[in-house]
Amino acid sequence: PLIARQGFPSHYFFVYPPLHSYALGGWLKIFGISAGSMKGYIIVNCLLISIATILVLRRHEASSWLEWFVPLGVTFSFLSLGLRAEAIAVALVMAGFALLDGEAISRNVGRQTVAFLLIFLGASAAPRVTLYGTALAALLSVRFWRQEANSRRRTGLLIALAVAASITALVFLLMIDFKVGEFWRNF
Repeated sequence: PLIARQGFPSHYFFVYPPLHSYALGGWLKIFGISAGSMKGYIIVNCLLISIATILVLRRHEASSWLEWFVPLGVTFSFLSLGLRAEAIAVALVMAGFALLDGEAISRNVGRQTVAFLLIFLGASAAPRVTLYGTALAALLSVRFWRQEANSRRRTGLLIALAVAASITALVFLLMIDFKVGEFWRNF
């Protein structure tokens, strides 16, 4: 009923990608509807972003003092936004990036698929993060392609990318009940 009063072109909330709404809805079903639960949701997203960023920094042998600034930067960046979708989008993208950054990208197709799935889901969760997620996925793909001369492993990367993109598209279509035209007009 509150959506109907906003005057959107449809009775569906197709003014934003749906992943954040589903994630928040699932969180509230598990932890209940309360102020503490809502705060916990954003804090867990910030915690995931911080952990993933610190893992990437450690893998690249950054100064240890830099790790102390990560939670501070994440807190200032995301807590002031409230319950916007950017926090979960960046959390998913950074978790996927942390899974693949470094030597791990060249070995396991299953890990590649999960990591790219997280990156693509994060990129699809908030329009502001789409370019960021796409750039990180491209960076990882190009880096792997250059370091790996084995055609089987290159084919595995392409399969991982295709599977992750397909699953992301299917999840998105399921969330909007396959109403692509209506979503696009309203979005």
